Amino acid sequence: FDCGKDYGKQVDGAHFHSRGSNATLSFHLHNIHSAKSDCNQFSSEHKVGYIEGLKNRYGQQYYEYVEFTMQ
Repeated sequence: FDCGKDYGKQVDGAHFHSRGSNATLSFHLHNIHSAKSDCNQFSSEHKVGYIEGLKNRYGQQYYEYVEFTMQ
């Protein structure tokens, strides 16, 4: 799930929902997915790619679970 680039050497555990917004989501496995380190840390396109990646890999229903149920 990313900004459209190959993962490269370093992969981050990217959080869908900010850890600052709800600390209990920091280690929730449905809130953490792989992301290219550069995109996760420095790209404004990351969230768009993240959403599309969730939908493509797991489907619309899973995306909605992550987006709306886990808040």
